[in-house]
Amino acid sequence: MTNRTKQKTTLQDLVLDFETMRLEGSVLFLEDKSYLDLIDLYQSENQIENALEVVDFALVQFQFRSDFYFIKSKLLFGTSRLEESLMCILKAEKIAPFEFDIQLFKIQVYIELGQTEEAEKAVKELEQTCSKSDLPDLFLTEALIYEKDGEFDLMFQSLKKTLLLDSSHKQAMKLILESVELSKNFEESIFLHKHVIDATPYNGMAWYNLGHAYSCVGEYEFAIDAFEYSFIIDPMFEEGYMDCAELCFQLQDYEKALSIYDEAYEHFGFDSDIILNIAHCQFNLNYFDQAELSLKKAIKLDPYYDEAYYLLANCFLQEEKYKEAIKALNKAIYLDDTREEYYHSLARCYVSIGEFRKAKRNYHSAAVKGLEQNLYWEEYTSFLIKLNLYEEAYLIIDEAEQHTYSDKLQYCKAATLIKLGQKKTALLVLEEAISENPDNLKFFFDLLPELKKDHEIQAAVRYFLG
Repeated sequence: MTNRTKQKTTLQDLVLDFETMRLEGSVLFLEDKSYLDLIDLYQSENQIENALEVVDFALVQFQFRSDFYFIKSKLLFGTSRLEESLMCILKAEKIAPFEFDIQLFKIQVYIELGQTEEAEKAVKELEQTCSKSDLPDLFLTEALIYEKDGEFDLMFQSLKKTLLLDSSHKQAMKLILESVELSKNFEESIFLHKHVIDATPYNGMAWYNLGHAYSCVGEYEFAIDAFEYSFIIDPMFEEGYMDCAELCFQLQDYEKALSIYDEAYEHFGFDSDIILNIAHCQFNLNYFDQAELSLKKAIKLDPYYDEAYYLLANCFLQEEKYKEAIKALNKAIYLDDTREEYYHSLARCYVSIGEFRKAKRNYHSAAVKGLEQNLYWEEYTSFLIKLNLYEEAYLIIDEAEQHTYSDKLQYCKAATLIKLGQKKTALLVLEEAISENPDNLKFFFDLLPELKKDHEIQAAVRYFLG
């Protein structure tokens, strides 16, 4: 085996020498910077094994350099070789016992290995020796220990310590949102983020987190204002636009939601999801022509967007364009045949044009695919009753009761039993339905209008109502 020592001026030369050395089985001695450049190159190209091989050669030449052990530990960590990663970081620590980054990474390896007691002990020891400027990162790492253990309140408290020391700590800002949702510390989060904003008013992420906390305690107007500040401060902060618009949509402020989605569309361009959200707003504002144009644009961007076809069908339904609606719904079902609401809307279309056999088939599909959803069974059964298919309706109710329960289904059951000549049993079922929800008696009499003149039924209803 031959030894060669060369200092190369270009990265290409370094790579060529390294690749040649590997093929020839020779040893290449380089300056430390050259090794670091090679490692960076292979990392950037995701050639981790090559990067590890370079580190090993560097360690032959620089066996007491903690930074090369540190680099190797991080590379091994990235490939989930955690035990080997720990061995390397411990070697680095032995060489440089007071290096904060090495100590911190050792804790992160412990966390990933599930050795949280060791990690917590190391945090307490490091807290006594590290500088004040390093404390925010240490407390962030402490939060990761508590996250691993499912201690979300403690996770929040550690992140709170980080942000009180460094209100612009981006990673802590992202993690604390998760910890607030899991620990339910909404009021404390409001207090914390208002304090952070007082220190750094143009902290868009702090405004965003404040918006979420306000939303969770029902302070929706404050939440909307906070979300708006987040994207006013950072016009390219997409989550701020999306969450603000979604909250406005949930509050049925469709005009405001639409204006925010339009603004997001201007910043982030042609995105089929944003266009669908715009169409939802337009639909709820009864701007059906505009919604149709938006949806066709979304479909052009993504021809496999079943939700866009479904909303397009609903636009057509509002305008009584049943053939167009059926075509759009069939396309949506072709793209995703698991969505019960698609079949339900298709059934309604067929009812509207008198195609009852096709309506029946699609009502059945909707009910079977949405087994635990009352609406589909109720509407399917009502449809059968109105077609005088009482025996079939009774069988469907029996099937429905294996998966769900509702007072409307009981009213349907009472109606079918009456028509099947089992009035005594029907009255028992009717009594149960009335006790559950007397307000749905109108639904019962709409099923069988002739019962409004049935003296026995009317007397029973008055008795059941007390």
